[in-house]
Amino acid sequence: MSSHKMVYCESLSQLMSLSINKNNGLTADGIEAFTNLSNLVNLNLERCSRIHGGIIHLRGLHELSHLDLQGCPVIAASFGIISGLIETLNLDPCKISCEGLLNIKGLTSLRTLELSETGVKSEVAKKHGHGYGDMIRHDTDMVTW
Repeated sequence: MSSHKMVYCESLSQLMSLSINKNNGLTADGIEAFTNLSNLVNLNLERCSRIHGGIIHLRGLHELSHLDLQGCPVIAASFGIISGLIETLNLDPCKISCEGLLNIKGLTSLRTLELSETGVKSEVAKKHGHGYGDMIRHDTDMVTW
């Protein structure tokens, strides 16, 4: 689905789950069409390679709790402006720096953060992430609070 076709999403305000994975036609501007999806709980944008800074358009989705950005070119600074209700965030294998984790601090409801293949390990997440200390499991790259 291309970005210009995403305008049809605006009329789907009762939609709770949306998966548009592996879509190279979706751009950051196309994500703006999601702003009216006020009941959206789950959003899968896995491997949408052209969304870049489009996460900023998700800031008004206050019901959004599960966001899959696996393989997306994300801008970590965008995480500071999206909903604090996100419980699950998949960033595998996004390019994110240790400093980028500081922008995730605003996601106060975050319980699971997938960092596999990002280059950021759970020890670093403990230091630069939420700061929940011993609640982070070190056995995998899946950081769970």
